[in-house]
Amino acid sequence: MKKQALHSLISSFVKDIEFQFDGKRGLIMPLAQDENITLCYGDDDVVLKTTDEVMQYPMFNGRSLNDVCELVLFT
Repeated sequence: MKKQALHSLISSFVKDIEFQFDGKRGLIMPLAQDENITLCYGDDDVVLKTTDEVMQYPMFNGRSLNDVCELVLFT
């Protein structure tokens, strides 16, 4: 998935987004705009406020969704 498409999907706050990367499962749970977007990956999770923060947070071995988006398998 391209970065802009993922950004738009997260910003739509329509549904949770499940994925796999580097042998671990992940989940993006966009609850409400500019309030709570939970990013989970493996055993880690973090609550962020904006879609941009989700895209830039270094959750994946020091890399962000911006860096690895096209390598992620969305399910």
